[in-house]
Amino acid sequence: MNWVRTASGLALGVLFSTGLLVGGCVEVPVDTTTATTPPPTKAETSAASLRQGLDALLQENVVLVAAATNAALGGRLDEYNAAYSAIDDNTRELEGAVRTIYGEDAGRKFYDLWHTHIGYLVDYTQGVATNDEAKRTKAQSELVAYSTDFGNMVQSLTGGRLNHDTVADLTRANIAELKGVIDAQGAKDYALAYTDERDAEKQSFILGNTWSNAIVLQFPDKY
Repeated sequence: MNWVRTASGLALGVLFSTGLLVGGCVEVPVDTTTATTPPPTKAETSAASLRQGLDALLQENVVLVAAATNAALGGRLDEYNAAYSAIDDNTRELEGAVRTIYGEDAGRKFYDLWHTHIGYLVDYTQGVATNDEAKRTKAQSELVAYSTDFGNMVQSLTGGRLNHDTVADLTRANIAELKGVIDAQGAKDYALAYTDERDAEKQSFILGNTWSNAIVLQFPDKY
């Protein structure tokens, strides 16, 4: 049982004698076990679950990519293979989310495109590891092109509710942070690597929330 204070015009003597008057206010016992707020509607719950689920998967992707690239640059092959396997599991879960919303064909297209961009990040990491500037530049160009392709895909999936340029810009920003992580790991500047990783995670939330908001608008009866 908690107490709340309220002004009162009741007899002061009675209130003082019962110990309920403190500092000019009355302390009234309130049973908080019965004081509840209305439960969220089904639509509110579904929309929140969508945002949380998409955000969590995109954040996990950043963490796993950073772990894989760090292991690769450190020459820890077993650790890299384990992290890469976890990345694929994460990609499959993202594919499943897209498939649930948009269907089988959309899920397959998403997986192929997302999996391809992971490969470009691996190529960039190899360029950093071997100090191969040409390989790094090629991978970076491919990642920029991927951002445009991803933007076009999301615009198509959302029926134009999200503009492809908006998604491409958010995707490029996320990739730039991940590239910064890899560069810092290669230079053994781990403080900067973790700073960039945190920034990449924040950027992934922006992308996830932007996309999930469009999905909610697209399917109001479901979300």
